[in-house]
Amino acid sequence: MAKSLADAPSVQLLPAMLLGLALSTLAVPLRVLVGLRCYYAAAGASTDVKARSRSARSRSVRARRGSAASKRDDDVDLGGAESLIVAKLSIQQATQMLYRDALENLILVATFAACTTAVGLGAERLLGWPPSPWSQLMAGGLIFSTLAMLAKVDLLSATTAPANKAIAIFWGVGGFAAALALHVLQPGGGRVLAWDTRRAAAAVGPAVTAFIQSVGSKALREGQAPVPQLALSATALQLLLALAGAAIAVLLFAPALRFVNGYWLQTSPPDWAADYITAPPLSTAALLLNLLLPLLATMLWVRPMGPELLGLSEQRLALVQSLALLATAAIMAANVRTLLQRYLDRGLTGWHQLKHGSKAARGNREQKQSLGELIRLHCQATNYLLGKVAVQCLGPAMLYLGMGLLLLDAALRPASDAQTVLQHCVGFLAAWSGACWFAYCAAMLWMFRTGMLQP
Repeated sequence: MAKSLADAPSVQLLPAMLLGLALSTLAVPLRVLVGLRCYYAAAGASTDVKARSRSARSRSVRARRGSAASKRDDDVDLGGAESLIVAKLSIQQATQMLYRDALENLILVATFAACTTAVGLGAERLLGWPPSPWSQLMAGGLIFSTLAMLAKVDLLSATTAPANKAIAIFWGVGGFAAALALHVLQPGGGRVLAWDTRRAAAAVGPAVTAFIQSVGSKALREGQAPVPQLALSATALQLLLALAGAAIAVLLFAPALRFVNGYWLQTSPPDWAADYITAPPLSTAALLLNLLLPLLATMLWVRPMGPELLGLSEQRLALVQSLALLATAAIMAANVRTLLQRYLDRGLTGWHQLKHGSKAARGNREQKQSLGELIRLHCQATNYLLGKVAVQCLGPAMLYLGMGLLLLDAALRPASDAQTVLQHCVGFLAAWSGACWFAYCAAMLWMFRTGMLQP
């Protein structure tokens, strides 16, 4: 019986399928959002409506406005927008979010990939089963799904400003040129960057043949049926990796901008909001790791920071690299709720800016009524896009998880052509992702600090 199960690698998918079914039935992917603090402006309420939570009490903000006469002027005809209602997100509200399906798909595919890898490695180590290709397929599928979901909520979304799309595409074009230059020019004559596309290209054909045999019929596995041979030149592989690098450069721009906005609000909250936007030291330190870990992981692919400095064999180094990617994914995933709460806090900061920084707040009755409606729509739009922001905040973590699982699978298995392809190709994509992430974040933090951009 054990032998028959070992001959059917698809059996290893069963635990992942059962776990995914349980998570979907219990709506676990959406429950990660439950309890987040949302801000609302009551529609059509009278001017003396009071906030139902001290988190947005307008009285404490009005006290900064000046004389009693100006206070009376500020408090006329803003309706329910005169103060905010604060409520925690419920599971019923989470099920009605925009892009709820993208968020659920992302979490479920990640669960499938992690569970399949764990079961596959456990079956090999404990039961002596042959290696299964499903763990690599699921991890690769997670990378592809992550990029597809990021494209869906950003580049292909009507909720994204055309200017932001144009900027992301501009960075993608620059990323393609830079990635291709890395491969063609090979800084340091190939002694600086720890990946070798020529070696990987030579291993692609045998790796594809071995994969077809592993998932094919018994005749294919025993060599009784012909298997098509694939040959890939180093130039073609370099072009494919440059295109993949361009896609990553495009799709990481919006998540990086979202992260920087949250990080800036976490570390530099407005003085008036100090009682509402709290920044525990532990969560702030985690956000700092979120910024730095991708860069530190990238350095493992730069010589002599990697092989020479650590003195590890190629397979041991691949294990360290995979663990670094998985640690980065864990930190990024742990920061998702913090970043989402900082995003929702924009409802509070936007309310304060519109109410006390707009000329309409000192205008006539009609202008104030329009301002009250604008505040209400601002809070509504902020809450409406929570699902999109959740995908953007979780996307980089899932990207690193997929790459980490692929490298972990390659590092823990005997050397083969497939392992060679994974170590060099995924290694480049991982190093490139970390470089893009840190470059985006560092540049935007500098722009925020110098006033070139406003959070």
